[in-house]
Amino acid sequence: MENCCKTVFLTWILQASIGYVRVLQVLMLMLLYIFIYRKDIPTPFDNITLLQYDPKDLFIESTTDPIGNVTRIENFNYRVLAPSG
Repeated sequence: MENCCKTVFLTWILQASIGYVRVLQVLMLMLLYIFIYRKDIPTPFDNITLLQYDPKDLFIESTTDPIGNVTRIENFNYRVLAPSG
């Protein structure tokens, strides 16, 4: 009876670890998708919004919409990873 319990426990551990690995794979793919920096974003009307990142690729430095309006961050605080006023 004791061997049966060990087998069931080991089977459960193996299945749980396979599920854990699958979850990690999905999370890694999501992170790769999120952190692949896009330089252009299509709008619903097939126009393009351009993005320009800082040299360290930590934040979006400026955006240019299809009309040509530019929104830019002048000062950025790298310590807190937020724009500073």
